[in-house]
Amino acid sequence: MKSSKIKPLLTGLIYSILATVFFVLVLAIFIVLGMGGMASDIFIQIAKVLSIFFGVGMALKSVNKLGWVYGLATGVVYSLLAFLIFSVVDVNFGIGVGILAEMLFAGVVGVLSALLLRGFNSKLNS
Repeated sequence: MKSSKIKPLLTGLIYSILATVFFVLVLAIFIVLGMGGMASDIFIQIAKVLSIFFGVGMALKSVNKLGWVYGLATGVVYSLLAFLIFSVVDVNFGIGVGILAEMLFAGVVGVLSALLLRGFNSKLNS
């Protein structure tokens, strides 16, 4: 039986979104404790990068070839899902250049994550 090419992507997306939920909860705790402020924007970007990295790592567990494609897809689809989720929460569906920049950023992070993870994986297995 041939394995699905979408299953690794879905796995990566699920883990990315779960990681994002975790980071949002951590950020909420910092805000409640009064430690939010300017650091929130930096924390959000770091959370996005780590979430994509984690999701790509989980997606690559069941992929042998074209890891960078799965990294790119995970990053881009993650950014779209995050946009939709946070737009629903914020009740603001403003589509503009910002979402395209987010998709580009997330795609690059996904590709770099895949390349880094495959590089580490090949060094560990040799």
